[in-house]
Amino acid sequence: MAKQMNEAGFADVLPLRGGMEAWRDAGKPVVDALPDMPPPEVAVDDIAPKAV
Repeated sequence: MAKQMNEAGFADVLPLRGGMEAWRDAGKPVVDALPDMPPPEVAVDDIAPKAV
């Protein structure tokens, strides 16, 4: 996901070592998407700045 976001033009994005599973296992907070929100890959495609 971080690579895709960087390629889409977002800055200061880094991969999460171990992914979301490691984040959850470490007891870090996670907020579930609201039921009417699209999955992250759709949202990134819709809002990502396009290269000019």
